[in-house]
Amino acid sequence: MEQPKAYKELWKKVAEEYQEKNSELEWVPECEEINLWTYWQGRGHYTPAVMVAGQDWGQGNNKAGLKFRENAEKMNRNQECSIFSGLEEKEMFPTDQNLIRLFKSMNLGYDSIERRQYEDLFFTNICLGYRVHGSSGNFRKLWREHEEKDREHFRKLVSVLKPAIILCLGKDTFLSVVRALEGTRIRITKAYNYNQCIADNCPRRILTKEGEVQVFALAHPGRMGTLNRNGGKSGTSLARQEEDWKKVAEAIENCRKKRGD
Repeated sequence: MEQPKAYKELWKKVAEEYQEKNSELEWVPECEEINLWTYWQGRGHYTPAVMVAGQDWGQGNNKAGLKFRENAEKMNRNQECSIFSGLEEKEMFPTDQNLIRLFKSMNLGYDSIERRQYEDLFFTNICLGYRVHGSSGNFRKLWREHEEKDREHFRKLVSVLKPAIILCLGKDTFLSVVRALEGTRIRITKAYNYNQCIADNCPRRILTKEGEVQVFALAHPGRMGTLNRNGGKSGTSLARQEEDWKKVAEAIENCRKKRGD
């Protein structure tokens, strides 16, 4: 089955499953991709080298969320816009603002990542539904009802798109991605916490039926993830995360060379 067709069948299946259930997670009608985040990077691109996996989508009823949905609807009608069209920087989600800065810090040519799409990138969340209430916290509790199916959907997405690199934003995302692709439950303990896991990142190499995938553990670029990566110090500084992303930059450069990009 060709990739566009397989991808379309997958997002339709996910949308139908979420619409069937009455829970704390829902599907938004404007989304005609596997995830609203895909409208930022990944729409119409079926051979990305790099997949970015986030945690979940907060309630989309604030200005940024509503604008995302409005822009997604415009893109569904093939109107020219980006997912951030009509938003000032101060109105954007802090996670997105920081992610833009981290991508630019790699010096790999992603200088217009907030305005245009790059064919080698694909963004999604590991949890594919949308919060009915609130924007943060209780991730595991919210996701538990859909976790097994969403892991299977994520595994299928990786099978269809065949990325060489997956960047996992946050501990829960990393643990879920590894379990989805490898079937392994990784233990993060006080003796070996997630900051140590990030610092030791080699990355984790997972052999799938479609080939090897390099899975990177990274801090979530939101406020709490940034604070945790800084050990509770340095506030919202991205300096430590920028160092982590240098390893990512090296892996992407090597991937480009292998693919002849």
